[in-house]
Amino acid sequence: MENYADQPRPLTVTLDNSAPYVATRLNAKESLSDGTWLEVHFISPSPPDLALPGKMVVVTCHERTFAGLAQQIECDGFHPDKQLYFYRITAVDPLTFLRHGRQRRLFQNQNSRGQISTLLSLHQLAAFIRFSLSGEGETRPCVCQMDESDSAMIRRIMAGQGWFCLRNPDNITQWTITDGLQHTPSAGEISARLITPFRACRRVSSGVFSAESWSQEQHHSRTEQQTLSGSGTTQQTHYYDGQPATARFACEAETAAAQYYEAGSAVMALCAGMRFRLNDHPAAEYNGEYYISEITHAIDCSESSGSPGYSNTFRCHQTRTPFRLPPVSAPRYDGIQAATVVARDGDETCYDAQGRVKVRFHWEEDNQDSGLSQAWLPVLSHSAGAGAGIQFLPRAGDAVVVQFLNGDPDKPVVTGALWHQNHDRPFTDPLTGGIYSRSSPAGAKGDGNQLRFEDKRDEECLALAAQKDLTLSANNDWTTLIKGNIRCETEKNLTISSKENTQHLSDKQWQLKAAEGIAQNSGKNLTLQADSTLSADAKTITISASQTLTLTAGGSKIELSASGITLQAPQITLKGNGKIGLESAVLAMSAQAKAQLSGALVEISGSAMTEVKAGAMVQISGALTKIN
Repeated sequence: MENYADQPRPLTVTLDNSAPYVATRLNAKESLSDGTWLEVHFISPSPPDLALPGKMVVVTCHERTFAGLAQQIECDGFHPDKQLYFYRITAVDPLTFLRHGRQRRLFQNQNSRGQISTLLSLHQLAAFIRFSLSGEGETRPCVCQMDESDSAMIRRIMAGQGWFCLRNPDNITQWTITDGLQHTPSAGEISARLITPFRACRRVSSGVFSAESWSQEQHHSRTEQQTLSGSGTTQQTHYYDGQPATARFACEAETAAAQYYEAGSAVMALCAGMRFRLNDHPAAEYNGEYYISEITHAIDCSESSGSPGYSNTFRCHQTRTPFRLPPVSAPRYDGIQAATVVARDGDETCYDAQGRVKVRFHWEEDNQDSGLSQAWLPVLSHSAGAGAGIQFLPRAGDAVVVQFLNGDPDKPVVTGALWHQNHDRPFTDPLTGGIYSRSSPAGAKGDGNQLRFEDKRDEECLALAAQKDLTLSANNDWTTLIKGNIRCETEKNLTISSKENTQHLSDKQWQLKAAEGIAQNSGKNLTLQADSTLSADAKTITISASQTLTLTAGGSKIELSASGITLQAPQITLKGNGKIGLESAVLAMSAQAKAQLSGALVEISGSAMTEVKAGAMVQISGALTKIN
């Protein structure tokens, strides 16, 4: 206890702003691609708080500090004589700390910086990260985190934008996400005598990089290609799910991975991202500006040692070679997901110009921010042409099935729908199928249009029903063949119109029947023709003509006109069972051959005068003849 308390130590560690503990050894790694990892051994006269994971760990050695979030703490032993506990703790940067767990989230129309900030805020880690970027990153319609850790998701976003993370030189407990080395610290000039050995490394890599991106909005694939000079190979790497800048970032990342330098030193101030100028190297071509992409530190400070032993090894690149993270593809997801179509409160439908719908996956939290959910998803159709195809868009509350193009979780597509407890099937009979729509808004069961197929043997039926109007149209001919009966019934009016000719043909009878009246109207002519008999039967029959009405049968004709009535026939017989009366102001009867009046009693009388006259002879005879 005396040695622990009284002897100052150059290597100490503080746990969540506690009093410093004496540290005996530190192994650390700092990387622009993999973040920070610390393993520190320390001693304590009493057990520390074991609820340390997630708390800040700061290691100090002279003027140099290392920091990270506690990830694991272990007790390595206990010294009974000195009453000291030996502990080992590991700590990592905030991004690496988020590697535990797997999540599913949706980001819609949110830029890359906003996506990272959202994920950090969910874990109360936003204070540990600052941004030093030339832009906010790409805004994409839909980015899906599918069974990824938040750490992997953030690094995938960063790689897609050409960003990386390094320690903030102005704040020991903060890291910076940046897209360039212009904001990184500089160590100034370092003599080659302090760096041994310094060796150049080259390796074979892909020589050509291409990325293909497909856009539903524009319906085309765009391929961008970058060539890595001096790679020594023509092998090509193609990213089928790449974004526009993927090829360039992949080429730059491969350049940094294929052309680098390795060295070691005792300069404790070096850190990942730091720039320095190398001079005094025997090979003059090695002198120049470099930056460190990865460095490991080893500090050994035993309990009895007065000064720590320190060494490091690092990888560096010439500053003209930009650092990029290699492109990271989203985890391939070949399964299907269930989701529910959503809309604004009170609405049953919600679509955009591309016919996409908003959905909420079953794994999304109800209180999740709208920026993380309800993404616009395209809907699969069995036919989708230019202004043509089959269109059925699900509505709010419908359960749908979602799959992913090429297994890419950032490209979800609604491929079908499911019935569920609250949405029954429209047809319960297993032999009945078809299409049944629902009226909107507030359509009840049975409100809608339907196309129904009945497939039961000897009861097969195809039924078409419209909730309101039914319109059938053809630009040319329309032919209907019915082998049985056809019946057309309407509760209101039936109108058949034709701009040209209309024909109704029947091999047997054609019947026209009305409960009240039948009216036939022609703009010009109306013809009734029968090869056998034409009959008309009614209590009253009225035939009227504004000019002439003519009845013709063979050589006989009756003509009615405004000026008179003419009866013309080879023989005309007027026969009355009772009496026939002819009455007129002037009555003239003539015959070219012979005129005969006969009867049991024939009477010719005139109220004023009766004249019987002949051009030649008048003969009056009878059994009894009276002239008075």
